[in-house]
Amino acid sequence: MGLPASAGSRSVRALFVTVSLVGLFAGAMMLSADRCEAVPGIKAPPRTPGDATRPTPPPDTPAPEPVPPAVPGEVGEALPPPAVPPEPVPDGEEGLANEPPAAPPPGETPGLPPGQPAGAVMSPPGQSVPSPMAKPTLEDDSLIEGPLVAEIVFEGLRGVSEEEARQTIALEIGRKFTPARGDADLRRLLALGAFRTRAEESYVHTEPVGDQVRVIFHLTENPAVRGIVFEGNTVLSAEALTAAVQGVVRPGDVYRTDIGGKVAEQASGAYLDAGYAALVLHPTLDDAGVLHVPLIEQYIEDVEIEGLRKTKRKLVMSEIRTRPGQLYNLGLIRRDLDRLIDLGLFDSVAVADPRPGTQTGAVILVYQLDERKTGTFDAGLGYGPKDGLIGYVAVSENNLGGHGRKLGVRAEFGGTYAFDLHFSDPFLDSHHTSIELDVYSRRTRTDLVGFAGLSSPNQVFGSETHTGGVVSLSRPLDRDRKRLVNVSYMNEYVNNQDARLINILDPSALRGRVGKLSAGFINDSRDMPSNPARGGREAIQIEQAAGVLGSSFTFTKFGVDLRRYFEIGDRSVIALRGMYGLVRGQNTPIFEAFRAGGMDTIRGYREDRFVGSNVVLLNAEYRYRLFGDDPRKSLQALAFVDYGDAYGGTWPGLGNAVFYSEHQQFTGNLGVGVGLRWNTRLGPIGVDYGVGREGGRGYLTFRQTF
Repeated sequence: MGLPASAGSRSVRALFVTVSLVGLFAGAMMLSADRCEAVPGIKAPPRTPGDATRPTPPPDTPAPEPVPPAVPGEVGEALPPPAVPPEPVPDGEEGLANEPPAAPPPGETPGLPPGQPAGAVMSPPGQSVPSPMAKPTLEDDSLIEGPLVAEIVFEGLRGVSEEEARQTIALEIGRKFTPARGDADLRRLLALGAFRTRAEESYVHTEPVGDQVRVIFHLTENPAVRGIVFEGNTVLSAEALTAAVQGVVRPGDVYRTDIGGKVAEQASGAYLDAGYAALVLHPTLDDAGVLHVPLIEQYIEDVEIEGLRKTKRKLVMSEIRTRPGQLYNLGLIRRDLDRLIDLGLFDSVAVADPRPGTQTGAVILVYQLDERKTGTFDAGLGYGPKDGLIGYVAVSENNLGGHGRKLGVRAEFGGTYAFDLHFSDPFLDSHHTSIELDVYSRRTRTDLVGFAGLSSPNQVFGSETHTGGVVSLSRPLDRDRKRLVNVSYMNEYVNNQDARLINILDPSALRGRVGKLSAGFINDSRDMPSNPARGGREAIQIEQAAGVLGSSFTFTKFGVDLRRYFEIGDRSVIALRGMYGLVRGQNTPIFEAFRAGGMDTIRGYREDRFVGSNVVLLNAEYRYRLFGDDPRKSLQALAFVDYGDAYGGTWPGLGNAVFYSEHQQFTGNLGVGVGLRWNTRLGPIGVDYGVGREGGRGYLTFRQTF
């Protein structure tokens, strides 16, 4: 957690002309390409409760045709549902007959197509036509010969209503009847999929009624569905799947041949809603009326990576949690893509069309990565009325050796100066322990120190010099690295060169060596650290300075930082932050006090306008994306309200004098304003303008305020 500080976001003092040569040193620093290969030696882990893995099917099981969909495009795009396997339709009979039925061949079940075993799905005959959306019509009766229809009778209806049957046929009372018309209507009825298709069980015949005829459709309905059994499901319970298909079929409904495809579609959709994928095979009805729905939960057989040139495969695989043997899980894949893009090493990440594996239900997952140039050279020059000529030069490599290590040097000159050497390795061990090393010498403006009787919002008193180094270690507590603990040690010499304070404060409060040990905890659930729209971040940090740590001072410092982000629609975000901090000690120096005012704390006031041993900050922003569909590459407008204060604390003066901070009790300071952020792949660039009780001020920033 960063305690309130002023470095890095100052008021606009000069217009910079900046040259950025991204990748100038990338060619010299790049290593030989590392092409993707199959992960060797990884087997499916044994299945345990809650573990989404699947045992390997028998080796003689044939590979399937359909595979899950690709995860398209970049992070944030919608994922389509898995393809439903085509429903096999057994061949039906070649025609219909109105003659008395012949006995079925030995070994066949009456009412089923020839060659189809008992319990198989019954399908309409090959000459069947689709069930019409509206009642069919007949051709002109004057063109044909035949008796008039006196009555139409349906025999054998139980689960199918007579109204549906009459709407399905073209014959009507008072129209002429012919055998061809009777056969055509019978085919229409059989196309409903609710009746047996053998001629001895479903047929049409007539009875004379004077010089007219009574048309009788003798129909044998398929068995009723007495129950539904799902086979092969482990992710979703039978109850959940039954609920998913109840809009298609329920116990007691007559079995219809189109139920299979509808059940497969609904069951596949239920798996998709849960973030998984399944092949739902053709359901079958047994002699007891139980509908069996076999399915295969699709799983990962292998993981492949494409597009690597410089980055090591080991580094990429450390960010991918999807492993062979696990079920195909869209949620896990999305989180894999988020972690890969958060490395900052790739311009885009995606999952290509999965390839079929060697066994039924198995797929090979292919991650496609587009590496960005990670070597940079930046330089800038500017001129300001107070600082004169100012500028900076920076060289960095963010993927040293292809291992994700960072090495950078930055130098600033002009009214302030800075030299920073930074190194970090985010993958020190298999547990993702990271280390950071910084060596620096910096002179920054303090702008204003608020003491009772000395405050003036328009004066600049002096500067502050920090020379030293920091070593930090952090370790995640979970696989997604959302929760982590960190410890660090800092040793630096600080010299406050405020011209007025030098003459009133004791030197021990203005300069000396600080050696301190820090420990903290962070819980970060933000969806995108550089420009979050959902989630939050909670951080707690405590620092202890003491003589045993090489410090001239003894004090304890504590801080808590709470943030929340709420996405409103597709383009709006509400961001909230609350911060509290305190420092206690017998000889706490002025440069370890909290400071409030400026870009990072209370906009509308000078940087470090208020100083004290306590700080309270409340910030709220409404952010609206004006242009761009990708939040990482967009223009964003914002309105903000900042409120807070730094207060309390005393410092020794020359002689026996004691100086107090300007506010001994909390005094709310309100700032409101608007701003713009241009979000780029290198991070946000923005301007804010805030208005407080002392006037208005503009700010230039290279990040979100929080």
